[in-house]
Amino acid sequence: MAQVEVLEEHYQDVNPLDFRSHPKGQRLYWANKRWRSERKGWGQLRPVRTTDSDYEAIKSHLVEAPLDIDVHGDNLVHRGDLVLCVKSEEEATKRQRRNYMKATRLTRELKAGRNLVQEEISQVKGGGELAAMTPAFLHEKKK
Repeated sequence: MAQVEVLEEHYQDVNPLDFRSHPKGQRLYWANKRWRSERKGWGQLRPVRTTDSDYEAIKSHLVEAPLDIDVHGDNLVHRGDLVLCVKSEEEATKRQRRNYMKATRLTRELKAGRNLVQEEISQVKGGGELAAMTPAFLHEKKK
C-alpha cells in the first residue's frame, strides 16, 4: 500500500477554526453537535445550513472553507465533529456581560472570606468529607 510522508506543512500557522471576521450584527461559533443536541441544547445558537439565504455571506468570513460541508446529509457546515453556528451580537454581548458579572461576584465573595464552593459542596449529600477539605485558589502555574 502506498504511503505519504509530510515533509513540510505549508498551512501550520493557519487555524481552520478561526474566523476572518464576523458578519455584521452576528457572532460565529463552532459547536459540538452531539453535545448540544443531547445535553446542553442549542440556546441562542443557530446552526448554519448550506441552504440558508445568508450562507454565502457567512462562508466568506471563514479562514478556510471546510471540506466536509455536507457529509452527513443534514445541510449543516461541519468541521470534524463541530458545526458552524451563528448567534446575534446582542446575545453574545449579554452572555459575556453575565459571565463577567458572575466572575466579579465570586471574586468579591472570596476576598470577603466566603467560600461559595465549600458551601455548595456541604449542601450535597455525602459532601461532608469534601467540605472538610480547604480548596486552594491559585492564579499561577505550579512548577
